Amino acid sequence: MLVVQISDTHLSDTRPEAEARLAATIDHVLALPTQPDVVIVTGDITDHGTPSEYARAKAQLDRFAMPLYLLAGNHDDRSALRAAFGSQGDHAMAPYLQYTADVGPLRLVMLDSTVPGQDGGTICPERMAWLDARLDAAKDKPTFVCVHHPPFATGMRVLDAIGLENAGAFGAVIARHPQVERVLSGHVHFTAQRRYHGTVAMTCVATSSQIAHDLEDAGRVWLTGGPPACLLHTRNADAGVLTTESIVGSGTARMLIHDGNGWMPAPVAG
Repeated sequence: MLVVQISDTHLSDTRPEAEARLAATIDHVLALPTQPDVVIVTGDITDHGTPSEYARAKAQLDRFAMPLYLLAGNHDDRSALRAAFGSQGDHAMAPYLQYTADVGPLRLVMLDSTVPGQDGGTICPERMAWLDARLDAAKDKPTFVCVHHPPFATGMRVLDAIGLENAGAFGAVIARHPQVERVLSGHVHFTAQRRYHGTVAMTCVATSSQIAHDLEDAGRVWLTGGPPACLLHTRNADAGVLTTESIVGSGTARMLIHDGNGWMPAPVAG
């Protein structure tokens, strides 16, 4: 199965380029030779959390015919997001925007790490207990846990200062549940991954703007002019989960060089 992850779209009434970049990303996904089974958006859907911004986001995201599941980020407003997109999934925990969703053999656990008025995130004891209970209820189901704020340090001090403040407690819950195949987040506008308490934790590149990881000075943050992108998480019962980055504008033309039986004497366009 194929899970497409989009993040940090930052739709704004004053920045039309963010909407154009989201539209281009959706065009890109809809042109993939294999269509996703589900699309997830890991937060910061809008820039200011206003109803008009969510209307813009919904007009674009409604183009997906497959199931779509959303997280709130620190730029979002839970109430306005819920008003625009409605209640989602199962086992919802009000007032937070968190729930579960079963898609084929996979379970999604969508976790709310936002704190109104604050850029950093946390998972309070109530939300943490909900997470533990939801994972405990489906021990044999391969699971993606999705949360806006990454639960690990990226090495960029400015961004790590507004990360997930109680990542240790979160990691302890994840460690108790080996069925968790990925912890997926957004927030930092670039892709990074690391081993994490028996699984793999990842951040997702943004559609709105990209941030470059500075290898020389952890205190600097660079905004790049890179194209929007998304992550493709493919799951095979035999091979497990493979994640690749799909860059918008990279083209969809394909050349067959191996047909499953042997290498082609000359590439075949497809």
